[in-house]
Amino acid sequence: MGVFESRTGDRIAELRLRRRPSQEAPADKAGLSVDVVRKLEQGRGPPRG
Repeated sequence: MGVFESRTGDRIAELRLRRRPSQEAPADKAGLSVDVVRKLEQGRGPPRG
């Protein structure tokens, strides 16, 4: 995992936790699955495909 991915994931988690503690709300609003939000926050990158 690179520095960019780590910082981006940390920032996504930080912003989410300031507003709502769940991953469901931002996933729904962005049209993504909770799994994608979780992977982004963990720095595992965007989904492939």
